[in-house]
Amino acid sequence: MHAVGRMCRAVAVVLLAVAVVGLGASPAFAQSKSGKPKAAATALPEPLTHDSIRELVSRLSDEDVRKLLIDQLDRSAAPSKAKDMAMSGMVEHNAGMVRERLRELRDAFVALPATLSDVIVKLDDPDGPSVLLRVVALTVGGLVVAWLAERFYDFALRRYRASLAPPPVGPSLPAPFDGLSA
Repeated sequence: MHAVGRMCRAVAVVLLAVAVVGLGASPAFAQSKSGKPKAAATALPEPLTHDSIRELVSRLSDEDVRKLLIDQLDRSAAPSKAKDMAMSGMVEHNAGMVRERLRELRDAFVALPATLSDVIVKLDDPDGPSVLLRVVALTVGGLVVAWLAERFYDFALRRYRASLAPPPVGPSLPAPFDGLSA
């Protein structure tokens, strides 16, 4: 078993070495490493004048100028929404939504008496028969039918629920000690 483990480790080390050598010999990897560091060339001169900017741009390639311009624009751009929606921003946003919803509910609660009186006025038609009594009767009838349906449901499932109930717990002490448990 130990010999097999050593052999597997040796094979893994050889494969890793071949991968590192192959990556180092790769032309794209070697080309990217051979260039001199561009960070010093793309650094902005301290006294930023028109002449120093023109001199810097004349020394840079088009790609370096683009990178420098993008970096400068990124620094001066307004912060993106992704940074604003960090955890604290999301919490603040959600708290604002909750406050707004609670304000709406409070306003609706304050307006409830006026709303109910408007409903009663609309249902109580002075020219014809009142619809208000019919609505109250239908509401009470619906509640009674729902209560009866619940009672029937409970009655229909009583045996099934009894079969699911855990068995009653008996005395936990042996028979000679039953008198002590009370």
